[in-house]
Amino acid sequence: MAEKKVSFDFALITKILVGLMLVFMGIAGFINTRGTSFTYGLYDFLDQDAFIYIVAALIALSGLGIILSQFLPGLPSYIGTTSGIVAFVFWILIIIFRDITKLDDKDFVDFIQDLAIDLIILISIAQATVLSSKK
Repeated sequence: MAEKKVSFDFALITKILVGLMLVFMGIAGFINTRGTSFTYGLYDFLDQDAFIYIVAALIALSGLGIILSQFLPGLPSYIGTTSGIVAFVFWILIIIFRDITKLDDKDFVDFIQDLAIDLIILISIAQATVLSSKK
């Protein structure tokens, strides 16, 4: 009897999870203009509801673009790549406004922990979108 091997496409799972995270972070920006704990610094900097809603919409649309590019093969490939670039730039802004500008408010260990988490997410976004399209 032949054994059936179960394999997981971790690249696909990463893309879906990154997309879902961004969609829900965008939705959180509409529900609460402070967003999530990741977006507090950026949204506090924007300080105007109109800008926050624009950024929240861009975040949600980039996540949706990442997800849809996985399930709709007829979709142009630049949709997923562009969505990934938008998410990548967004996360760099999160690092700047959440970690770097708030450095005086944190002790060194909290800063390193927050920065490490944000860099893991940034690398996940890059790996799931921009870097995976180079293959």
